[in-house]
Amino acid sequence: MRRSAAQIRCRANRLGVIGPAKLLAFAYLALRKVLWTISDDRSVDWRAMGLLICTQIGLVLCILEFASVIEGRRLLPAQGPRLVQFAVLVSSAITAFNYYVVRYKNKWKQFDSEFESYSKLTQNISGVAMIILTLLTAAALVWLAASVARLPP
Repeated sequence: MRRSAAQIRCRANRLGVIGPAKLLAFAYLALRKVLWTISDDRSVDWRAMGLLICTQIGLVLCILEFASVIEGRRLLPAQGPRLVQFAVLVSSAITAFNYYVVRYKNKWKQFDSEFESYSKLTQNISGVAMIILTLLTAAALVWLAASVARLPP
């Protein structure tokens, strides 16, 4: 018996499987809530999206730099047009993916009621976890950049 994609998604949802759209939406909602607490202005949506994108770009760079340290040579270009091309490609791809999955036609709103149904403690912990993840990503990026700087090209 052949199942449709909607039936498979429905079954996955019943089993508690979290897809990338739901995971990104929850991360976005957690950051949005933290930023809304700090200042309740109209730009909180875009700041949350920007912070989410910067964190993901940092995670991609951390993974590549960690692989460089293991490999013993630089995997990322150090300077020049190849570095610019790489940076534009990665940042554009991550931004487009996040915009489509979370912000396009306000897709994040379909998960808003589920996120709000969680206890305040769970919501607060998720917000703190996202801020800690962002700070740890920045710290790892600085440490790995210093390690990669000592590697041969």
